[in-house]
Amino acid sequence: MSFSLTEEEEAFYEILAIHQTALQDFEVIKEVVKEVTAIIKKNAAQPDWYKKSDTKAQIMLSVKRILSRKGIGAELQEILNEIMEQAEERYKEWNYEVA
Repeated sequence: MSFSLTEEEEAFYEILAIHQTALQDFEVIKEVVKEVTAIIKKNAAQPDWYKKSDTKAQIMLSVKRILSRKGIGAELQEILNEIMEQAEERYKEWNYEVA
């Protein structure tokens, strides 16, 4: 069964899927995941992005807006923290030159 998500998107999907009080609709979760992944990849294209507090703050704000717009109120901060941890882990060594 394919969710039509990339491996990168699946990591963020798992975070949202665990927090069942946040979202239940698979299609909405998929939309959120695709938007979140795009924002993170765009910002992670900068060298050492994870060391720059302004870049991290910009990513967090963008992700928070996406989550809020999709109606996630419950567990918002916890989800946001987990997404940022995953982003840093996954994109810390991302080869931005190929992006």
